[in-house]
Amino acid sequence: MLNQLPSLFFIPVFMCFLLMFFSIPGSIAGLEMSSFLLFCLLVLRELYLKLNRQKSVFVASGFHRYFLLLWLWIIISSYLAGLSSSVVYDSFVSGRFALVFIVVYTAIYMFPDKIRSLSPLFHIHFAWIAVYGTIQAFRAWEFPLGQGALPEIIRVQGFFSNTMTYSYVFGMWFCFFMANLITSRQKNWKSILLWLCCILMGISLIFTLTRGMWIAVLISCGIIALLSKGFKKKLMLAGLGLAMLVMLATPSIRSRVLSSWDLNNTSNSMRMEIWKAHLSVGLDHFWTGTGTGGKAEKLKKYYEKNPGQYNIISHAHNNYIEVFSSNGIIGLILYVGLFLCLTIKSLQIYLAAQNNELKKLALGAFAAQLVFHIGGLTECTFFDYEVVYSLIIICAVLIGVYRSKYLPKAY
Repeated sequence: MLNQLPSLFFIPVFMCFLLMFFSIPGSIAGLEMSSFLLFCLLVLRELYLKLNRQKSVFVASGFHRYFLLLWLWIIISSYLAGLSSSVVYDSFVSGRFALVFIVVYTAIYMFPDKIRSLSPLFHIHFAWIAVYGTIQAFRAWEFPLGQGALPEIIRVQGFFSNTMTYSYVFGMWFCFFMANLITSRQKNWKSILLWLCCILMGISLIFTLTRGMWIAVLISCGIIALLSKGFKKKLMLAGLGLAMLVMLATPSIRSRVLSSWDLNNTSNSMRMEIWKAHLSVGLDHFWTGTGTGGKAEKLKKYYEKNPGQYNIISHAHNNYIEVFSSNGIIGLILYVGLFLCLTIKSLQIYLAAQNNELKKLALGAFAAQLVFHIGGLTECTFFDYEVVYSLIIICAVLIGVYRSKYLPKAY
């Protein structure tokens, strides 16, 4: 029985991945639980191997130390800022994304093929939630419609508590799936299912009315098109063009699109005021920042000296400004360095890989990261746990598959 334990170990790992992947489109509790259980399982397996004097299966990803270094600095910067022990503890907890990367990477490294069998179920799961989300957009409508203007479209949020989370989680996975689809050489029912999934997700993303995500997805899809070739690319571009025409033809959506470039728009001017306040606070605490969770009082004092139109105390609505003001220039360098390396690595793997499965994963991961980082210019995607978990899982899956199966062949 003891000799069978390593192979039987796959069953609970698979169940944890099932819970994790089905939690991605709507349950932070499921993501937290599955990540913790995976961590416990991997620790137990390492202990079992050591007790039986067997070689460990763990092979470092090359990114572990950088994730852990960023996590450590988040804690140190909060401590140096003189924050209370409870806030420092919150900073410690906020960096758990580093552990998520490690446990997902390690599990994928051990079972790359078996975990991949979840893909069709994953696509179906995203597709039906996208349909549910699209229906949400019209819940204020009463049919048959009367005369006059159409009722308001309600912003889609799916099973999340807010629209922004839905927008960026589904925006990243939409581009990940689209890149998989464009790169894939398969012509079977799985390909048809993925097309359907992408179409349904794309429709739901229109009704989020999230301008930053729209821009990020369009740029990401444009780069997917530049990096790929074939008829599927033309279909994707035609679909995006059709979506843009529909958006511009729908008055409530058109006004939202055009407001992206209006500096006098309330949302835009509010963001600029928030950016200015956070940058000022960051410059006053240049090296180590205010600590994660330590900015509210500093912002309050800033607005007392420099009253604005809105005087909003919130996150910075920009990943880079938020990290800079919270964790200083050192934190910003660590943040940009880590995720820039991951993005470049994804592109390198795509360009060099000969295997189609690896190319699909690499282009998908690259596209998803573009959505995350471009969207992070106008929203704090890094500080939304559901969003950052999706990014981390996508990157961990790519690096895990790459190092376990293709590393000797990829270059």
